[in-house]
Amino acid sequence: VECIGSSKVIKVPEGIDLIRERAFHQCQGNLRIEIPSSVSKISSFAFEGASIESICVDERNVSYASINGMLCDKAMEKLIKVPNLTETVSLPLVKNLDNCSMAGCSNLKEIVVPNSVERVGYAAFAFCRILNTINFEGNRLDFFAPGCFFGSLCIEDVHISTVKYKIKNG
Repeated sequence: VECIGSSKVIKVPEGIDLIRERAFHQCQGNLRIEIPSSVSKISSFAFEGASIESICVDERNVSYASINGMLCDKAMEKLIKVPNLTETVSLPLVKNLDNCSMAGCSNLKEIVVPNSVERVGYAAFAFCRILNTINFEGNRLDFFAPGCFFGSLCIEDVHISTVKYKIKNG
C-alpha cells in the first residue's frame, strides 16, 4: 500500500488475499482502512507506524471481522488490532490479544481487559506512550509473551484479578 496525498480512507482492493508486515507503514492522517472479503491473511505487523482511526472489514470476509473499528478474527477469539488513535476502548470478549494488537495506541491512559483473555502476545501493549494502568478482569490469564509492554514507559500498575503488580522501568 502506498499512501499518497491526503486520503482519509484506504480501500484494500478486492482480490488481494494477503496484507504483509508494514503494509501501511507511515500512512498518516486518521485513516479508515477497509478490508475486502478476499483478504485471508494479515501480518501482525501490517499496521506498524500508521495513524489508524478505524478498521472496517467486509461482512463477507470468512477470516476477519471488525467490531467498533477494531480488527478481530472471524471466530472472535483473537483481537488483532485496536486503532492506535483510540482514546478509550471497550475490548471484545476474545481469548487472545495478538502480537502488536494495541501497539502504538498513544492516546490510551488506562485499559480494562475482559475476563475472557487468556493470552497476551508479543508487543501487545508496546509503545503506548501514556498508558499507565492495565486491569485484567477475572483469572483466566495464563501467558504474557516477552516484550508485551516494550516501550510503554508510563505503565505503573498491572492488575490481574486480585493481584497487583508494579512495573519497574529501567
